[in-house]
Amino acid sequence: MLGMSALKFLEDVGCCRRCILVYLGDRSDILYAQLSLVNETIQKFVQQLNTDEEGVVVCSQDYSSSEYKENNDIKKTIVNDQNEVCTDSDGTVILSKNGNLEHIVKKQKCAVCITCIGLLQWGCSTDAVKLLSESVSHAGHDAAGFTLALSFPVSLSLRVHWIWALLLQAYPQFPTKGRDDHVGTIKDVWKNVVGPQVAAVVGKTFIVGPYQDFVLNVTSTYIHDLQDCKIMDQLCGNMFASRQKQRRKYSNGVYSKQAIDTAIKKLSDQEFLKVCSIPPSIPDEAISFSSLQCLHAPIYMAGRYNKYSRDLPQTPWFVEGERKLESSVQELLCQPLNKAVCAEDIKFSSSGREDVDVRCLGNGRPFVIEFINPCHTKFSREDISKLQNLINDSTRLIRLRDLQIIDK
Repeated sequence: MLGMSALKFLEDVGCCRRCILVYLGDRSDILYAQLSLVNETIQKFVQQLNTDEEGVVVCSQDYSSSEYKENNDIKKTIVNDQNEVCTDSDGTVILSKNGNLEHIVKKQKCAVCITCIGLLQWGCSTDAVKLLSESVSHAGHDAAGFTLALSFPVSLSLRVHWIWALLLQAYPQFPTKGRDDHVGTIKDVWKNVVGPQVAAVVGKTFIVGPYQDFVLNVTSTYIHDLQDCKIMDQLCGNMFASRQKQRRKYSNGVYSKQAIDTAIKKLSDQEFLKVCSIPPSIPDEAISFSSLQCLHAPIYMAGRYNKYSRDLPQTPWFVEGERKLESSVQELLCQPLNKAVCAEDIKFSSSGREDVDVRCLGNGRPFVIEFINPCHTKFSREDISKLQNLINDSTRLIRLRDLQIIDK
């Protein structure tokens, strides 16, 4: 039966439970739930596929009824944590009765999923949540909510395509409705499993979907990513040989995600399987988080300044690396403000400029300051007034007026 056969195939190649559910086409919130509910949903999808295809033989592998039942009785080990880590780790290749190569996975403890490379396993574990939570907490941003952005190894999308090609070769009638958005779904599953857990720890609201104010950027890596991608040399040798020779042009990498996706789209499954006739290797190590970066959208403060000194440049004045004057209008304005904002960097812009020996009187010169990745962004009118007075009381060289927070 199609459902049971496909489930057996996905289990044997080494897919984790959530990845199996993604292959089965589920896109509901069940994907983010506890694994016990994931398993129940897998059974429902399997039964539905069995019902839809009842009486149709689609399995290309020659199993006897007794062997098939015995194999399906093998249960996956699932840990209590939301991380499902346990299936296998040792992959071997054998010949089937019809002479085709098959990939057999021995059930062992703490396997890494062949598709997501552990993203939906270790990547959803308490250890991973702790790393993410500490990153958000230590950054010190005052944002009330956050969202997650994930960059994953290039080989993940390659592996997804690989397993799909093999699955459809074995079971041509298997529904493909979930194939096109499979990789995006994996990312969404990870975000929606991990996000609420991080939110509970850091005391912020996890926001699903586009959110530009405060983002935790997560870069994940896989130690054998390059090794996996070298299969593209056999699939599209001319294309990647050319990229190898033009490394300066392709500074983002010979085997970039865009390049591999473009190359794969030009290949039919039959052409792909001529080279990739067996599943990819079982990962011996899960992905890891190589970079965690908290980024807040910039805030902008604007106002007007008067300059009363004839020995004060608008911006720091250097000649051949040597500083000419001790201070500048930019520093007198930006340094006190950034102590309050705690931004990673600042950009000062003004409406025109005056020479170092020229004063600026009247209503003052308009300016705007961009605070890049600010930690503190919530200022009341009273707070802004205090900052303006602080600057005016600290120097007689300039005077600040009309300080305010503006939109871009």
